[in-house]
Parts: sequence; C-alpha cells; structure tokens
Amino acid sequence: MNMSVLLLDSSYEPLRVIGWQRAIYLIFSGKAEVVEESEKELHSATETWKMPSVIRQFGKFKRRGNVQFSRINIYMRDAWTCQYCNKKKATRELTFDHVVPRAHGGKTSWTNVVTCCRKCNSEKADQTLKKSGMKLMKEPVQPAWLPAQMVLKMKDVPEQWKTYIDDKSLAYWTMELESD
Repeated sequence: MNMSVLLLDSSYEPLRVIGWQRAIYLIFSGKAEVVEESEKELHSATETWKMPSVIRQFGKFKRRGNVQFSRINIYMRDAWTCQYCNKKKATRELTFDHVVPRAHGGKTSWTNVVTCCRKCNSEKADQTLKKSGMKLMKEPVQPAWLPAQMVLKMKDVPEQWKTYIDDKSLAYWTMELESD
C-alpha cells in the first residue's frame, strides 16, 4: 500500500508529508492523534482500522536553524507567483531568476533569487533590472520560517488535507540549492 499522511504540529500547522507506516507508529506510540481518516482500511488478522489521512503530533515542533535554500522554498516564499508579471503559475511553468545576474556578479542567495515564469525569465535573460526595464513585485528576503518539506508529488491532493493546506503548499522540488 502506498499512502501519504499529512502531519500537523500541535497547533494544526502542516509540517510535512509522511508515509502511512510512520503515521501508524506515531499514533500507536501516543505521539500523535488522528485528525482525518481516509476511506482506505488497514487489516490485521483480527482487526480493521481506517487509515489516517491527517494526523496531529502532540509535542511542540521545534523549528531549528535557517530555512533551507531550495527551489520549493523559493516558490513557497513567492507564493508560486512570478515576481515580474505577478501571475500565479503551476510549478512546471516556473523557474527561478537571479535578480542581479550571475554574469554581473549576482550571488545565488535568498536576497537575489526570485520565482519567475519561463516567459519573463527569457525576456530578462542575463540583463539587470534597469536594462531589461522589468520591476520586481517585492524585494526577495530570507524567510524566518516555511512549512518543512511540504513534498506533495501528486496531482490530486486528498480532500481531507484541503482544510489544512492551500495551493501554495503544493510542489515537488526540495533539493537544496548551492549558494555562493
């Protein structure tokens, strides 16, 4: 059985997506509770349980260190919106852009990389903002916190999750980017 479970922290904020086996362990060890059930069932020799779809961990989740500099986190910070044309796009239609191009000494960092649609990225190319005539919707900053590893590699989000997440949480790329 291949099933994912949304893990919430004690205040019902999404933390990450975990496998059903980990979810069952957290529930039976008393570290989490079932918030939403799936229609799928788990059968043992003597019992049947509804599979969890959303669980909430009891302990407070400690957010440590800096937010990982990754493609998914850039997209989340920028709400899946091109920072030049201000259009919300699907992940497959996005890339990221160096505000100050690397060819002009720009670094790969939180404050120089933004979400960009492919069309705007092509138009800006390796030009500066001034030379391209383009403007940013907002200055890029390093976020203090983003939902951890919201990896949803599925086309359809389970209905039970929609109360706890929004479209901005949907993405698939968590590889850490190399910063300069």
